[in-house]
Amino acid sequence: MVAMAGAAAVPGRKADLRVALFASVMVAGGAVLGLRASDWQHAAVLTLGLGLLTWAGCIDLRSMRAPNAITYPAAAAVTLAAFALGTGDGLDALAGGAAAFALLLAAAIAGRGAMGFGDVKYGFTCGALVGIHALVPALLFAFGGGALYALVLMLLRLRSRKDVLAFTPFLALGVLGALAVTGGYLGA
Repeated sequence: MVAMAGAAAVPGRKADLRVALFASVMVAGGAVLGLRASDWQHAAVLTLGLGLLTWAGCIDLRSMRAPNAITYPAAAAVTLAAFALGTGDGLDALAGGAAAFALLLAAAIAGRGAMGFGDVKYGFTCGALVGIHALVPALLFAFGGGALYALVLMLLRLRSRKDVLAFTPFLALGVLGALAVTGGYLGA
C-alpha cells in the first residue's frame, strides 16, 4: 500500500504509524480536555470539532490533502455549534476562524506554495474551535511543533528542506495545546 505525497511515494506502513500516533494523541488529548469543559454542551462542541480535525488530519497524513468534503462542513459545523452555545461564544469562534484563515492565507501566499490552501481552510476550523483569544497560542504550538519535527527529520537526514510535510496535524495539535493552556471559550 502506498500513499502519494506529490511526486514522492510514502511507504504505507510509515504513514499508518503516523496516522495511528496522531489519532491516539488527539483522542487522548480530547478526552482530557472534554473532562475539563465547563459543561456538557461545551464538551460536545469540543468533541465534534476535535473529531472532525482528527478525521481530516489523518487523511492529510496519508494523501497530503485536506479534503474540501470535510473542511467546509467542519468549519460550518463548529461555527454553528459555537453559536448554539451563545452569541458570545459564536462570535469568538467566528473571529478566531476568520483570523486564522487570514493569517494562514497570508503565510500561504508569502510562502509561494510552501503551505497548501487546504491548510488555510482547515485553519478556519482550528481558529473557530479555540476562539480569537486562544488563536495565537494555537498557531505558536502548530508552527513550533511543525518546525521542530521538520528540524529533527532534517538532522536525521530523513528529509531535506525542499520536502513537504502534512501541516494539518500540527494545526490540530496546536488546538490541543492552546486549549490545554488557555481553555478557550469552551472552558476546556
